[in-house]
Amino acid sequence: MMKSQSAILLVDSDASMRKYLRLFLASKGYRLLESANGRDALELSQTRNPNLILMDIDLSDMRGRDLLQKLRQSSNIPILLMSASDNQQERVSMLLEGADDFISKPFNPEEIHARIQVALRRCVDFAGHNNNLVITFDDISLDLHKHSLVVNGKDVHLTPTEFKLLKCLILSPGKALSFKRLFRELQAHDIQGDPVAYLRVYIMQLRKKIEPDPGKPKYIIAVPRHGYLLQAKPSGMS
Repeated sequence: MMKSQSAILLVDSDASMRKYLRLFLASKGYRLLESANGRDALELSQTRNPNLILMDIDLSDMRGRDLLQKLRQSSNIPILLMSASDNQQERVSMLLEGADDFISKPFNPEEIHARIQVALRRCVDFAGHNNNLVITFDDISLDLHKHSLVVNGKDVHLTPTEFKLLKCLILSPGKALSFKRLFRELQAHDIQGDPVAYLRVYIMQLRKKIEPDPGKPKYIIAVPRHGYLLQAKPSGMS
């Protein structure tokens, strides 16, 4: 049911790749919107309201990073990136800037399908997890439906990855969550190297946004050799 109701915006300058993915994803029941460049992708994202964007970062008219930033200014829908590049620093940077996943080319089409399913299912889970979708502790409020954060009365932008991480922590207050559990929440399948170091980058970004003093955190606490916990008593959970 979820597949037949989901529209995917496919953005790739390679016409043969678009055709290949169009035929495959249509066979899985998705509705496809297509764009060969960033300009048209922006227009389609605003006028056709896709449920997910699958885009290559090497476009003919703009950098994938620039398109990602423009898309994130107006939308929090899942964005899955594709690239033949193995530049790990670029991947980490774009995940921090708002991408939900990064897929290496060449790829197995069934892997694409699986990652799309995970991203769409997570959106459904976010919307339906709580009867009261706003969770608050101290002067911090996280809206699970709007994916929005308010700190001391001010709106604070969260990337989708930061939202996933904060949501995971806030739904298990006082519970030490392992590095493995938290890293799994990020769905960063293609990142090589030390996953704990990778996770620390996100924790650092999140602390800058919610902690009064990021250097002396009072909310997101490290549990040595295990993971992190949220030291707070949220209200609004059911």
